Amino acid sequence: MIVLDNQPFSVVENKGFKRLFAVLERKYSIPSRPYFSKTVIPEIYEKCQSRVAEMLADARFISFTTDF
Repeated sequence: MIVLDNQPFSVVENKGFKRLFAVLERKYSIPSRPYFSKTVIPEIYEKCQSRVAEMLADARFISFTTDF
């Protein structure tokens, strides 16, 4: 939801967001904003970076283009 809607990490601290999850799953505790920004996002970044490096290492040719 946060990524799909391009929301800031702080959305997890909003009352409405907390109420939504309280209704959906009372036992679930939403992680804090720092958890997302310091743990989740860096892990995703590392995985993406590794995957791109693998793809580039296997590529015989690479081309770039720009559009202004």
